[in-house]
Amino acid sequence: MAIVLKLNNRFFIYLIVAIAAGSTFASDIYLPSFPALAKAFNTNQTNIQLSLTIYLLGFSLFQLLWGPLSDRFGRRKNIILGISICVIGSIFCAVSNKLLLFFIGRFLQGVGAAACMSLVRTMARDAFEKEQLSKVFSLMGMIFAVSFAIAPAVGGYLQTGWGWQASFIFVMIYMLIMLIIAIVMLPETNKSLNPSATKLSIFSKNVATLFSSRVFMGYSVCYGLTWSGLIAYASLSPFLFQNVLHLSVIAYGHLAIAITIGLIVASFINSSLVIKLGSKKMMTLGLSYMVLASLVMFAIGLFGIVNVLAIMIPMIFFVIGIGIVSANAGAGALSLFGNIAGVAGAIYGFLQIFITFIISTGVAHLPTNSQQTLAGTLIILALGAAGFYYLIAIKQPKSIKIIDP
Repeated sequence: MAIVLKLNNRFFIYLIVAIAAGSTFASDIYLPSFPALAKAFNTNQTNIQLSLTIYLLGFSLFQLLWGPLSDRFGRRKNIILGISICVIGSIFCAVSNKLLLFFIGRFLQGVGAAACMSLVRTMARDAFEKEQLSKVFSLMGMIFAVSFAIAPAVGGYLQTGWGWQASFIFVMIYMLIMLIIAIVMLPETNKSLNPSATKLSIFSKNVATLFSSRVFMGYSVCYGLTWSGLIAYASLSPFLFQNVLHLSVIAYGHLAIAITIGLIVASFINSSLVIKLGSKKMMTLGLSYMVLASLVMFAIGLFGIVNVLAIMIPMIFFVIGIGIVSANAGAGALSLFGNIAGVAGAIYGFLQIFITFIISTGVAHLPTNSQQTLAGTLIILALGAAGFYYLIAIKQPKSIKIIDP
């Protein structure tokens, strides 16, 4: 597929990432409110953690729908629809007085946010190729890093000032603004609409092709396990820092800045080196950061050292690895499937979030009173990601057949 935009077209990148950042806000802004939500709904911390899992379930499953729809009808229309659904879900959450209604709202938020996140990735694939795509993903990662930091920090202030409902009202307003921007300014990047994209026979054959591709599956599962490290942190850290280390809601929200530093550093490292070294060497660098950082966090815990620095310093280096792997895994997985970019992006996003859904479900049942729980989880995820990359992704046969009539 031809490159339709120049690499220095930052406005387009900032525009699509600003829209996708809404999914980050929908996912993470309420994290500082976990203890307050448990009290508000008179339930245990596991049920509140499951609200994040339910969001991920809607997010993962509906990427399978948004991808083919965007191949047939265009990216822009589906992003507009997705934003609208996310707004409705945010309203459900804000007015909830029962846990079931809150869960429904979280699911709808995930369904809508799935369109924003997955189709932004696909629009980038429409516009850029190969190492340029990796560099664009790095720039996108930097902007996502800012939203990742802002979300819990803003949520902490909203929780302190107005209660947990304020976070969801904020998401509703943000997504309404993004809806207007999308209607007025978002271009359509799918220049070759495919009327057959939603046919079950064609879709199933292309899905089978993707699932049989070692490179696609290797990169996709590697990325899913990698990103699950952030989900594990998001699920365990509110209780670890607030209940065990007795940080305030606002102080916990500010810790996201450290995560952001890691993602920004990763973006800088990757964008500076990927053209020179290539994606494969950058993947090795990122995975090495993840493995070593998680082992260091676990080793510190063995000596009985449990404090903010003992957790956050290794976590920053782990996140640097996440950022580097994320930029290159996406480019590696999608580069071979330009003529079915919507389906490929949908399956890639589905696998990423479905894996994090499975991981978050398991993490929700783990004890939250020790950094060893977090460190042990990160070790398993880092080694698993490395295994799928080295044993599967880089051993792909050259012949790949795609059904695209």
